[in-house]
Amino acid sequence: WGSVFNVRQLLLAFAPMVQPDDPNTQLIFVSIVLQVYLALVCIFWPWKTHEINVLDILSSVLLLTVVITVNSFMPPSEWKGDHEVVMWFFLASVFAVNIFMIGFLVFQLFRKGPSGLFGNRYPYRKTVEEFAAELRTMSFKIATTEEASLVTWLKKMNDFDRRAIDKYIAVSQSYAIDGARTLVSRTCPPRLVLDEVEVREVGLEDEPPCVLSGSKTFILI
Repeated sequence: WGSVFNVRQLLLAFAPMVQPDDPNTQLIFVSIVLQVYLALVCIFWPWKTHEINVLDILSSVLLLTVVITVNSFMPPSEWKGDHEVVMWFFLASVFAVNIFMIGFLVFQLFRKGPSGLFGNRYPYRKTVEEFAAELRTMSFKIATTEEASLVTWLKKMNDFDRRAIDKYIAVSQSYAIDGARTLVSRTCPPRLVLDEVEVREVGLEDEPPCVLSGSKTFILI
């Protein structure tokens, strides 16, 4: 991710060259670069600890606020025609994105029906059977490993990866395997179970959804 950060810095350094005679255009360029970078950080959450991710997001938001505030001190731009073109381009993009999502929704309804789950289902690059085989192999390896070796394995991980393992335990407890759910921990991250379609898929129609949190199980009515 350091490479992405360096690209952002390089683009920001080139901002004065975008339109040397129009600082308003430069501010628009800087805002676009920061907005794209901020969106990517929120999507990929790339840094190894949550604190650094939060710091990066807050820094980008504050920089964007500074850029927008500085724009209020700028004199009116002499390149009004170019700014109108940029404004109409982004406005048209907003409409295009919404039209695309409406079309995608119609396609999903036609393909999956009104009760189908929205969006493309994960995994993307392998079948669920291959996914299950990989999970079973890794689970067997973990199950046959001594506890001391697992402790060492977990200690080698960063906090971000250990959180992922904790979420794996929470998710595994939320879905029934062979008609029953296995609870091994009540201190992992809470997991809300499930929408109605997922409940039918995993065979939990007779069991109310619950949230595991701390040492209690809360039944959702």
